[in-house]
Amino acid sequence: MAYLLDTCVISSFGNLTATTALATWMSGIQPDEAYLSVLTLGEIRAESSCIGPRMPGGRRTRTLAGWIEVHYAERILPVTAAVADRWADWSLNQPLPVSGRIDRRHGA
Repeated sequence: MAYLLDTCVISSFGNLTATTALATWMSGIQPDEAYLSVLTLGEIRAESSCIGPRMPGGRRTRTLAGWIEVHYAERILPVTAAVADRWADWSLNQPLPVSGRIDRRHGA
């Protein structure tokens, strides 16, 4: 079985907020079953840039990004045109998050 881990899963370990249930689930899968999207790496890097080096959590987030690059090196999946098309089809039926509604309302 293969699992595509969401950014919030990886962030929860980096921010030390992972629940016992999540930690138990992660310990029950094989390392080679867990994959990340390249977008997750980008989101973690963006968070690191926004936090800044002297802010609480900034160093931890940069360390997390480096750990991801090493630990998941062969299991970071690209976003191909086919993946983007599938996501676009799927997302048509999904409610927009608040940030998406705000962006669309303001023409962003």
